[in-house]
Amino acid sequence: EQHGESFTALHISSAWGALWKLREWDGTGDEGAVLQRLQAMARAKMQEMRGRELSNVARSMAKLMESGRTGGDAELVRELKVCALAVAGDFKPRSIQTLMQAIATMGYEDPDAGLVAAMQARATATAPDFTEKQVTDLVKALAAMGVSPDAALVEAMKERAKKAKSTGGSKPKEGARGGAPEGGAMAT
Repeated sequence: EQHGESFTALHISSAWGALWKLREWDGTGDEGAVLQRLQAMARAKMQEMRGRELSNVARSMAKLMESGRTGGDAELVRELKVCALAVAGDFKPRSIQTLMQAIATMGYEDPDAGLVAAMQARATATAPDFTEKQVTDLVKALAAMGVSPDAALVEAMKERAKKAKSTGGSKPKEGARGGAPEGGAMAT
């Protein structure tokens, strides 16, 4: 509470990540007040969030909903999806995979089609930077939503796999296409 006003978008996404990891929390009491404060802070800084922060908040919201500790905030989820679509070009592989998993967990709806298409296009553009696990998780998330990967994404991931096989590894080299995969414990 005392430092909340000085929180940046990254601080807020990290706080969301810490909240869902609390094992003893049932969504009531002081923690409920913390959740409400985080929701307000996320709303206030949503326009400043980029791919990493948006995907971390989405993941945390999905985990809290999945565990039954909160029913979610439909309006905040909608705002997050709108912002994610607006900055789709900022997403890196890990954030794409994380956001798609969160949407699959929270419930895919027809209005999400534009965001899912944008994330598929971004995944196509960044395919060489994906790890095998990120590819697998992305495809599983799309399947959970009942969405087939588009042809361009499939082709890009095939090319990625060929290159990985020829170099003997599943991870892109550091510095390839914009640097190492997103870092930090919260960028999942």
